[in-house]
Amino acid sequence: MTVAGDTPPESPPEPFVVGDPGRAYREVNGGKPFSCVSVPDTVCDAFDFSGWHVRAASVRGLAHRHYSTARQDHYEVGFCPDADRLVAVVCDGVGSLDHSHIAASVVSRKLLRQTLDTTATPVTADEWTPMFERAAGAVRKARWNRFGQNESLMATTATIAVVEGVSRPGPWTFTLCGLGDSSIWSRVGGPTPAWRLLVGGKDASNDALISSNHTRSVPDGPMILTVEQATVEPGATVVVCSDGVGDLLDDEVGNRLALEWADPPRAVNFAAQVGVGRMTFTDDRTAVALWTP
Repeated sequence: MTVAGDTPPESPPEPFVVGDPGRAYREVNGGKPFSCVSVPDTVCDAFDFSGWHVRAASVRGLAHRHYSTARQDHYEVGFCPDADRLVAVVCDGVGSLDHSHIAASVVSRKLLRQTLDTTATPVTADEWTPMFERAAGAVRKARWNRFGQNESLMATTATIAVVEGVSRPGPWTFTLCGLGDSSIWSRVGGPTPAWRLLVGGKDASNDALISSNHTRSVPDGPMILTVEQATVEPGATVVVCSDGVGDLLDDEVGNRLALEWADPPRAVNFAAQVGVGRMTFTDDRTAVALWTP
């Protein structure tokens, strides 16, 4: 219901499609319920504070819905008032391993806790490898506790963005760290808004691998991290995402999302946009978007 003088509501969140969504988008439904406790099909969040806006969503891909298997992406968002630090983490479980949703959850939470607990000084470059190694250890422990074996039953990529001094006026320094093919992008304005890759993506994850069908991952892959810093101005948008979203940002879908995300939408609309219908794109989708003051 809209009361006179209120801001008109946004358009209904679904269906949200760009171009031909494909037969799978039109026909695949939610599949059977799981036979054990598992992760939700879709989750979303919205946070607004100190002029910052954060939207986050993770949507189960059509392939997982079709086979009635779990969403394997996970995100975490956190804020440490003492350090004045904002953190966003996205993990993309390796789809060829059935229990990768566990790895994605464990790694994202472990990285978030470590980053928020490092309160004395800004996170430095030499801290990232030990943080990721501790996250890998947490996955191995979870794997052993649940399955009683050390076989490679689960793995995940991990990408994290850390912003220091969020309550101070901009510009702000974003520290960006990634392992695997998840990525971080900034929105480029103008008559035809688009996206600029800051960290990650498939090229970065595969430059030292023999086959592009694999990506670096936690816990058992080589701990070769990409660490960058980016200066972000007021009024900017930065997106941390799994490859299910990142692979869409360099074509007309990316242009449409750049228009839709000029301003922060409501959480359910953001989730629908993350789950945009597009032919052949059936992977899980996860994104955390940060709008600076």
